[in-house]
Amino acid sequence: MSKELSSALSIFPEAVKSNEATERILAFGQYLRNRGHTTSTTQSYIRCAEHFERWFASAPEGAGVLGEPAVALFIENHLPSCTCSSAGQRGRKQVRAALHRFLAALLEHHLIPPLEPPILSDVEKEVLAFEKYLIDTCGAARETRIYRLRYVSEFLRSRFGEAPVNAHSLKPQEIMSFMAERATRCKPGTAKVIATSVRSDLKFLVLRGLASSRIAASVPTIPQWRLYDIPKILTSTELNRFLRSFDVSTPTGRRDYAMALCFAELGLRTCEVAALRLDDINWREGTVRIVEGKSRERLLPLTPQIGDAIAAYLKAGRPKSSERMLFLRHSVPAEAPVTCHVVRGAVRRACARVGILPPRDGPHILRHTLATRLLQSGVPLPEVADVLGHQSIDTTAIYTKVDLPSLVQVAMPWPEVTS
Repeated sequence: MSKELSSALSIFPEAVKSNEATERILAFGQYLRNRGHTTSTTQSYIRCAEHFERWFASAPEGAGVLGEPAVALFIENHLPSCTCSSAGQRGRKQVRAALHRFLAALLEHHLIPPLEPPILSDVEKEVLAFEKYLIDTCGAARETRIYRLRYVSEFLRSRFGEAPVNAHSLKPQEIMSFMAERATRCKPGTAKVIATSVRSDLKFLVLRGLASSRIAASVPTIPQWRLYDIPKILTSTELNRFLRSFDVSTPTGRRDYAMALCFAELGLRTCEVAALRLDDINWREGTVRIVEGKSRERLLPLTPQIGDAIAAYLKAGRPKSSERMLFLRHSVPAEAPVTCHVVRGAVRRACARVGILPPRDGPHILRHTLATRLLQSGVPLPEVADVLGHQSIDTTAIYTKVDLPSLVQVAMPWPEVTS
């Protein structure tokens, strides 16, 4: 038994009334240690669990079995008027977080029965069927699936609510009204994504014979002219300020700096940075392999700056782990691979520190900046497309709009005004 667990148990000798409760508390302590929680957090969470166990031992019959309903009853009914001595945390947010982890630990150790699958509404069932279609038939990437499912769910709920989904009853006016209302609350690019998502789901319904073959055509086309926008980029000064903002004296700073260079030097996408593996780095040949789906990959040069940053992270930053993913979490859950959210957050925090642009724009602007730098240095457009992983060169062509040196050469002279 760890010191922090033994200390916490000694504070509440009356809290543990049975061998079953003792086993649950011990399992919880082991769970927290395995996840890498700090000693203070572990002690605080265990106190919350013991407080709950003491209440549950004498709880009314309405509390039921140990699970989510009992936790909700504890937080809503007992906690506001709690007079227990040495109860530890009393804030709802903190207690809810601790007991959420407590139940997760008990499930992991098979100390409570597994959760029964929730009863899905018709809309939820339809969204799950659409997700399976996106995976099995379309091969859509995870990020694509996330936003399509979100907007399709929003559309179906707005039309059917909790009622059965009857796509044959859909009218073009209803689809137009939804899109018109939704477009007033977002940018044109987002409205186009919403329209694409809804149209994709309607085509799926038609494919299954659940909707009229003409219904998908009623989704309006959102005007967004190709190459109408100019990508935002960083100047050399701003890019240097951004890279210098990382504290490379700490393990987390070394990791975040290496991830930032993957954006700035290789032009990777957020999901590509998170998916990098140790085996993708070929130190002998000086290359980085970027896997794109099941059958596509591209090789990029391992620049000296990136190589030095990754080596520094591996030598004095990366937690010791058997995990083969390159970048790992340094907080809870310890040694787990970073997610896209972690990668994106590291870049956005650096942007906020130096105040060079809206933090939300950070990850993709670094990619834009690299593309522009390559074009301005004379790299042909097809090679820039290969570096960025664009399947169509038309996607890369937008960066020619910010290649000012080249535009100067083709610009017509300004006509002189004669009096």
